[in-house]
Amino acid sequence: YLLFQVPLVVDNKSCAVGTPEAMQLSEALLQNLLISIANAVMYPLLNNFADVEEIKEDFYSRQLLSTRDIEKFRNSLSWRYRIEQYVGEPKAIFESNFSLFVLNETGIKKMAIYSPRRHELAKLSGIPLTVTLLLETRDAIAPGVRATVSFIGSGIVYLLTQVVGRGIGLIGRGIFQGLGNSFQDAKFGRNNNRAETKRNN
Repeated sequence: YLLFQVPLVVDNKSCAVGTPEAMQLSEALLQNLLISIANAVMYPLLNNFADVEEIKEDFYSRQLLSTRDIEKFRNSLSWRYRIEQYVGEPKAIFESNFSLFVLNETGIKKMAIYSPRRHELAKLSGIPLTVTLLLETRDAIAPGVRATVSFIGSGIVYLLTQVVGRGIGLIGRGIFQGLGNSFQDAKFGRNNNRAETKRNN
């Protein structure tokens, strides 16, 4: 794109050289390339020269100088690479997109761009293929499950508001009526006592 000034495909549409969409994607691709090169440089350093003091001083941050911290960092990276290999990449293939790492104000963020990957999907096998099948099964079942949960939730809300709520209202009304009757009875009894006292006098 930059060398030969050819159109760049953005979201399956061809964008001419110099358009905002093409410039934005080309910038993201260049940033992803730089980050990928940096990862390619650090990978052999971590695996082969992790405890070389000269390497530590030139390439490592102050938080990764001890052997324990380096090993923790390596194990974390190894785990993330496996997750990306067996879960993240098959998911991206199934969703027809590529993941790019780009720079922003806070550091590095991950973004996705659309790209047809049907031929790669057909070549999947083993765990990656199982991941795509699970995603497809979830997509097929999720609407029915959401509808069922919504129906049950609506039924519970109706039960609580109409049946239980009315029952509580009737109980409260009965309590207030009972209190009112007791008050009236007590008032009537005081009036009778006063009347009897007057007759006796």
